[in-house]
Amino acid sequence: MRPLRTPEDRQRYLETKGVIETLKEVIADNAPGADHLFEPVDIGLSSRNALEAVQVYKWIEGRDLSDRHAALSPESVIDIGIKLSRTLALLHKHNVLHRDICPRNIILADTDAETLRPVLIDFGFARISEGHSATVFAGEHVAPEVRTTPAAWSKAADVYALGWTLRWLVAANSDAAELADCLDRTLVSEPARRITAEALMAELAALGEQASVEQRQQDALRTIKHSLTPEDRHSPWIAKLIRENQSSLVGLEMGFSRDQFDRCRSITDFLNKVTETCPTARNARLRDIQTRLSGEDGLAVGYVWALRNDRSHARDAQNEWNKRQVEAFRGLKSAQQRELVTRAAAHVGKACRFLSLEAMVHRFLQK
Repeated sequence: MRPLRTPEDRQRYLETKGVIETLKEVIADNAPGADHLFEPVDIGLSSRNALEAVQVYKWIEGRDLSDRHAALSPESVIDIGIKLSRTLALLHKHNVLHRDICPRNIILADTDAETLRPVLIDFGFARISEGHSATVFAGEHVAPEVRTTPAAWSKAADVYALGWTLRWLVAANSDAAELADCLDRTLVSEPARRITAEALMAELAALGEQASVEQRQQDALRTIKHSLTPEDRHSPWIAKLIRENQSSLVGLEMGFSRDQFDRCRSITDFLNKVTETCPTARNARLRDIQTRLSGEDGLAVGYVWALRNDRSHARDAQNEWNKRQVEAFRGLKSAQQRELVTRAAAHVGKACRFLSLEAMVHRFLQK
C-alpha cells in the first residue's frame, strides 16, 4: 500500500495505474518477451481508505540477482540478456519506461524447464512517457542523464541500466571480450549513441548462437577424445593426427553434413590420412591393405580407395576405374554404404594399430 497524501502522490498513482493497465494488455497479448514480465493482477484504491493505493502482483518463486555479482558465466548472461532485451523492446514498443532495471529487480524464477527464466519486476517507478522529469535516481546502474535535475528519461536510459546489470553479472575470471564489447555499446554517455533494446537483443542472439556452436564443437571434440581406448589416447601419433584433423572430425561428430555420401567421402579422406601418418605399420597404405584382402573386405577397402581418389583430374585407366567404383558405391543402399566404410575402417585400424578407429567411424556414420 502507498499513501496518497499529496497531489504529487495522486499523480504518481494515476501514472502507475496507466502503466499497470498497459502491462496487463501486453501480457494478455502474449507477444514475445511478455513471459519475462512480472504479472500485475490489479491496482486500485484501498476499500478501507480511499487515500491508499494498492497494487497486487502474481507471486513468483525464485531469487533476485542482487547476490550474483561477477558470478554468472558469459553463456548464462547472454541467455538472460537475450530474454530481457526482448522484453524491454516490447515495453518500449508500448512506450513504457521501466526506469529502475537493476539486479534486485530481476528474479530468476523457479521452473522445471532446462533454461533460465528471468523476470523483470517492480514497475513502481515505470512511466509511459519520455522527457524531462523531477525524478532523479542515483546508483551505478543509472544512466548519467538521469542522475541530475532535470532528469532526461528515455528508452536509452533503460538500455543503459540493462547493459550495466548484465555486465555486473559476468564472472570476473571469464573470457568474454565480445560480450563486453556488445555491452559497452549500451553504456556510452550520450543517449543518442546507445544501441536500442532491439539491437542489443540481435547482438546478444548472435553471440548466443556463436557460443552455442562453439560449445557444441568443444563437446564434440571431447566425445572424440573420450571414445579412444587408453592405448590410443596415449599414442603421440594418434593425438597429433586428431589435433591436425580436428575441424573435419568435429564436423563429422556433429553431423554437419546431412548427405551420407559426403560423410563417407570425408571419412575416407581421414582413413587415408591415418594410413599416411601411422609410423609403425609397413605396407599400411590403402592400396596395400586392399591387395592383402579378398571378398567383401577387399571390396570395402577398394571403395574407400576409389572415394579417396575420386577428385583426381588424371585421365588414365586407374582414374576410370575409380570413377566406376564411385558410381557403383553411389548406387548402394545407405545401410550397405555404412557397412562397407565401417568394414574398411576396421582393417585400417588393425593395420595401423588404431584400435578405436572402427567404433569412431561407425559413430560418424550414424549422425
